[in-house]
Amino acid sequence: MNSMAFCTKQTLSCLSNPYSINYQYIPQGENTPICCATHLVEILFFITSLLEEHEIPYFIYWGTLLGAIRHQGLIPWDYDLDIGILEEDYEKLKSLQSMINQQGYWFSDCASGCGIILNEICRVFYSKVNDLHLDIYIWKKQDDLLICEGEKLAISEVFPLQKYKFYDRYLFGPNQINSLLNYYGADVLDYGKKQYWGSKGLTQISSEFKITNKAPAKIDFNQNFNENNPLTIDQWVQQNIMALQLRMKFKVNHLWSDSVKLGRKFLPFSLRNCFWEYIGHRMYRYIRNRL
Repeated sequence: MNSMAFCTKQTLSCLSNPYSINYQYIPQGENTPICCATHLVEILFFITSLLEEHEIPYFIYWGTLLGAIRHQGLIPWDYDLDIGILEEDYEKLKSLQSMINQQGYWFSDCASGCGIILNEICRVFYSKVNDLHLDIYIWKKQDDLLICEGEKLAISEVFPLQKYKFYDRYLFGPNQINSLLNYYGADVLDYGKKQYWGSKGLTQISSEFKITNKAPAKIDFNQNFNENNPLTIDQWVQQNIMALQLRMKFKVNHLWSDSVKLGRKFLPFSLRNCFWEYIGHRMYRYIRNRL
């Protein structure tokens, strides 16, 4: 198969595609290719505009908020995006699924299971093939806190929301960034680290480095990446097969996560500790390693 210069909705992302000239660019120390960065920002602008149109409050967070503060756009080596919504708006978000999918994106509702919210996260992929994505975290109110995935934020440091410049647009985010600085480190506005998934599914982090150029990742909404990257039939088939394998791994991850959380919720501790933490974990690793 010929090398691919850019990723599109019909291909895997450059990071995941072994046929891309930019394959595994982060472990190699490279920044996000212009095609991936453009697609990521496209997802972000579409989803945030849709949420604003339907009066669903959201706030950018994690690396996306850091990118807005430090680069006024996407971090040059970032490979996904993060926003948050409130649990009370979750059903309203789900009602937008068909509108999102009609635009060629793929809304994966991994937050719900067995009638309750389990994983506290939904994901919008660039397409069913391309695994570039935006994570939507579902934050639950508890007294004067917002809680999600074990993280806690004071409601007062998020609301009222304020706007942050992101390229030529302004997106909503928390009114304070103390928790973000505590999470990443007080020097994060001047120093960076590149984080990525290793070959064994473990998070790898590069050495800290001084950021001398704070320009955001390069994007170009006027460039037609499809024109410069036509697919043959063989390439199309191969890309879809690899995408299916990735989706299966993604589903297995969330099935395991759902099982663990249901077990912790309903089983007595002794059974929970034996089955969900010991047997279940080994079953998960066995299945995942064979996909």
